[in-house]
Amino acid sequence: TAEINAVSNSLPYIMWHKKFLADQGQSFNGIPIGRETVMQQDNQAAIKMEEYGKASCLKQTRHLDIKYFYITDHIKNGNIKVEYCPTNEITADYMTKAVQGSLFVKFRNRILGLDDEDIRIFEEKFKKEYNCSHMICLHPHATME
Repeated sequence: TAEINAVSNSLPYIMWHKKFLADQGQSFNGIPIGRETVMQQDNQAAIKMEEYGKASCLKQTRHLDIKYFYITDHIKNGNIKVEYCPTNEITADYMTKAVQGSLFVKFRNRILGLDDEDIRIFEEKFKKEYNCSHMICLHPHATME
């Protein structure tokens, strides 16, 4: 139910921002703001409950208040879409959990918009400028010799 609560709490903000940006004539990467917004979750049971509302509730989840199921109306109207996203792909985990190694590097690069070529160029500049081959700031598990 925490996942449903999170979507329910964030939905009004998403809808307000979409309307505000659409009223300003803004678009995102050439896509009009009025199209559906994709929200990602790693809980497939929560996604089903959000899509089908109270009809999908079992005995254990009947206690959920109807206020959480206005999500279903927005999904049916095409305002939002809730998709499954594997746990190890959820970028928000970078902000809320201790991630290490390759997962840290993946999320850092995704958030900063970096690709392998950007990292390679930065490493070359760093080595040249500081005359050093240690990239602790780029590789969290690197050690000084």
